Amino acid sequence: MKYVNVKTGAVIETACVVKGDNWKIVEKQPKETIKKTVVKGTKKKSGE
Repeated sequence: MKYVNVKTGAVIETACVVKGDNWKIVEKQPKETIKKTVVKGTKKKSGE
């Protein structure tokens, strides 16, 4: 799971349970809500 320290902003990912007043679980976003970024002008022409 991912945790964020609300006091320092540090983010850690661990399989262990983290306890403490400053540590909160980071909720994962569902795949539908993640936006895809399209960058124009990066398409390679054939033969490159």
